[in-house]
Amino acid sequence: MLPKHFFQNTFLVEASATSVFTAVWTGLSIGLTGLGAITTAFLILLLAVKEVASASELYDEVSDSTLNVPISALLIVFAAIVLMKTIEILY
Repeated sequence: MLPKHFFQNTFLVEASATSVFTAVWTGLSIGLTGLGAITTAFLILLLAVKEVASASELYDEVSDSTLNVPISALLIVFAAIVLMKTIEILY
């Protein structure tokens, strides 16, 4: 039999794959209106989910690394957004 938390971790892997796709797509589309706000909101949401999930007794290294994948991608996109906005303001 599979462990009780096996399906939760599988769901997190699928969710993180979707999140990475969304982050990359959003990162490539930085110039479109409103996607910077959506990306930032999604990053804040994932950070909140990670914080709440870390209080669970089912939270382990797999869950941590699964949530770190989309958060890392979105942090890169967020840094690119900040850089582009800074350049836009300066020039």
